[in-house]
Amino acid sequence: MEPQEYKFRLEYIKGEDNVADGLSRINTLQPARKPFVEIHEDDKRRTMEQYHLALGHGSINNMKATIKHRYKWDIIFRDIENFVKSCPICKKAGTYVTNTKNKWIETNRKN
Repeated sequence: MEPQEYKFRLEYIKGEDNVADGLSRINTLQPARKPFVEIHEDDKRRTMEQYHLALGHGSINNMKATIKHRYKWDIIFRDIENFVKSCPICKKAGTYVTNTKNKWIETNRKN
């Protein structure tokens, strides 16, 4: 339908009286995704090494989350798991879970 087919009235509202609400400011555009890179068999290990080092000997899950957005090959998750499990530094350090939740600070002063 053309705008002429609607019955409407234009009214000027001063900018300070016409404040945009939160919903009108929501960014609805999806970020542009980079295309997947098909990787040659010989480059898979080198790519995993680079990401593993860049992530500070990142965990299997961190590696999967990071690499899956950029590279694509048939058994990518299995290759990542095997790579991280075979890393001598990660084997030596072992796995540990760090509790990152903030703890309450106890004081002896009354409120």
